[in-house]
Amino acid sequence: MGQPSFSTEKIKPPRRLLNARQAAARAGYSESRFRVLARAGVLPAPIRLGLRKVMWDSDKLDRYIAERAAFFDNGGVQ
Repeated sequence: MGQPSFSTEKIKPPRRLLNARQAAARAGYSESRFRVLARAGVLPAPIRLGLRKVMWDSDKLDRYIAERAAFFDNGGVQ
């Protein structure tokens, strides 16, 4: 039996659909603020699953969070 091989690559969490509460928590906003930003088009567009059901793609939301963090790490200048 040989040594088990372990990859040093970063493991990415699986892509998920998040409801407003989960997405708001992930982005660091209150749910009401998150909904205001979503309606204003600041956040990635949600995926409509029905008349009253919208979800957010976790990958797109993570990209938005990373872009915002980079913006503020840069002193708020693009």
